[in-house]
Amino acid sequence: MNWKAMSSERIAVQCRIQIERSNLNPWKPLSILHERGGRHEFEIGKKYLESGERLNRICGAQILSQLQRRRSERRSLPAETVALLLPAIDEAADDEELEVLLRALSWLGIPAGFRKLMIYSRHPNPAIRHVVAWGLPGENRDEAEVLAELSQDTEIDVCDWALFNLSCCTTDYPELHETLWKLTQSKLPVMRGQALLSLARRHVAGTENALIAELSRSDGEMEFNYISEAVELLASPAFLPILHSLTDRNFPKGTFAHQYIRRMLHCCLKPGKISKRT
Repeated sequence: MNWKAMSSERIAVQCRIQIERSNLNPWKPLSILHERGGRHEFEIGKKYLESGERLNRICGAQILSQLQRRRSERRSLPAETVALLLPAIDEAADDEELEVLLRALSWLGIPAGFRKLMIYSRHPNPAIRHVVAWGLPGENRDEAEVLAELSQDTEIDVCDWALFNLSCCTTDYPELHETLWKLTQSKLPVMRGQALLSLARRHVAGTENALIAELSRSDGEMEFNYISEAVELLASPAFLPILHSLTDRNFPKGTFAHQYIRRMLHCCLKPGKISKRT
């Protein structure tokens, strides 16, 4: 189909058809509507969302979630969209619809939307908790506390996203350190790596030694992308001995591990000069 030649109304109809065929995220037609992203597309999404029919509401939420608003509408449309989504969430017919509506809400970056997300942090359905972990930025203590709790969820995908968002924000308080230190003892390299990055970002005492211990693991099982970023943030010469020893291990040139080690060495040899990312 030549999506770009179609009117926004026709594209929305095609979105609705694909949703009825169990494709709840028809990304191609949606991407065209999101790119157009003005008041006209907003009104189309609003019409679907307010129709009262479950699949129409899902279609409307998907349209409204990521409209790339024109400059004159960048302030008004997100707030108007949140005002539409909040009551729709309360009326969601099932968890599948609720998940779509919450994900749409999280895209908008509005504090009222994040407050609504937090209400569902202990929902029995892990898919709903996953949306909360994915959508919260952790930019204040309330959000960070929810992410800290979700970082210890029984579902690994929920933990992963919660910890990832904690590693990207700088919100800090003592109880969070306790949670992060606990996660550095995880059996999963990705969890340890993100916890150590979170601690490094907050410059928590003891993080340097913990990173050296992680780099010294005899099994070599570590998440180099997170460990490398943490080491680069601290850029301490104390890392040099272990990094030099790693270059002698079986990490062939051209491998990601070899590239990460070289980058960490570069940063620690020249503190304050972040190496070019590969």
